[in-house]
Parts: sequence; structure tokens; C-alpha cells
Amino acid sequence: MLPDLSLAVGPPLDIEVVNEQTTWENSLLGLESGKYIFVPGADATPERLEKFDFVITMKDGYSFEVKAGSPEIGSEMTDLCGLTIGLVTGSSPIPTLQKQSKDCVAGGMDPIEIKTFPDWASGELAAQSGQIDAATNTLSSIGYQAQQNPGKWAVTGPVFQETEVGFAVQKGSEWGPKLVDAVNSIIEDGSYAEIFDTYGTPDMMIEKSRLVTQ
Repeated sequence: MLPDLSLAVGPPLDIEVVNEQTTWENSLLGLESGKYIFVPGADATPERLEKFDFVITMKDGYSFEVKAGSPEIGSEMTDLCGLTIGLVTGSSPIPTLQKQSKDCVAGGMDPIEIKTFPDWASGELAAQSGQIDAATNTLSSIGYQAQQNPGKWAVTGPVFQETEVGFAVQKGSEWGPKLVDAVNSIIEDGSYAEIFDTYGTPDMMIEKSRLVTQ
């Protein structure tokens, strides 16, 4: 979904968008250095807003990805108790899972073991190898992975920390307002809805994009 959205804003901007696969950490470093115009799939955390502006493209939330054939996780946060969960270092769900782990213990259940990785690919490898029970990422990211790799991944568990996400751009960049206009253009012409329909996620759509700077 994220690569498709990135490509879709190319024509309204009159530029050719090239999706480059890299680690999350390197993508933000590349954005800072000017290597990239924008980085998709980013939520506007207070720390990130110190360096970047955000063009809202969708509503998203976090859930869990497990190796296909693994036991599914229930839909409640308490179903995470006793599991080993992997996620990217510095990502926004960490405090939420840390609090839930404390709640698990307070309720007489086993804590959540949280393991962090330098990038998403490392977390996925850990899930595939059995080092962790599940990896945590946005629904858009894990949904895309599950669709692109049938029989390899299953999306399961509770959906939490629902938020708005979008394209990160350099602070004060001229590309922020341009991207807002481009996203609103594809919303109006229907190509935006077509992308979400393809992935079966119409609930993640927004009615209008906007720029978040603080």
C-alpha cells in the first residue's frame, strides 16, 4: 500500500517517484541529508516533529505479524502477556507495550518481553526464526508484507495505538504543501480509493490530507 501511494502522487507532482527499499533508520537519515524528498508510513511523534513535517495520508494503527502457521494472538491487549514481541528501536509502540507488560504483571500474568531491532527487516527475520513470537508494525506495513508474501506471514492480535500517518518531509520543506495538494488530488480523482480497495482496507482512508508541523 505505501509503495502504491508513493507512486500515485508522482503524476500530480509531475515527477517520477522511485521506491527504494532501505532500513527505517536509514530512510530518515536519507531524508535529513536530502537524499529523499519524502519517507512514507511515518507517524508524527513529538520527537520526529522536531526534525520533520508530516503530510497525512491515512489512518493507521499497530498490530502484529507472526510466521504463517504460528498460533494466532487474541484480540485483547492482555493476550500479549507472556509473549516476546519485537519492534524497531525508538518506535512509538514501545511505551504502550511497556505499560501493558506492567499491567500483565499486576494482573498476575507473565510480562511481555520486548526486543528491539535496528530496522524492520531484522525484526521480521527474528519472527521467522522463532526468536520472537511476533513483530509489531503498522497495519499498512504488515498487511502489505502478508499480501506480497503469501504463506509466509499472518496478521493477528489486537489493533492498538490507532493514529494518523503519512509522508515525512524535511522541516519547512516546500514539498510538504505540494504533497498535501498531490494527495488531495488523488483523493478527488478516485485513484486513492482504488489503492485501499485493492488491499481491502477502506477504513484506513482519510477524507482530506493536511500538513502537521507541530
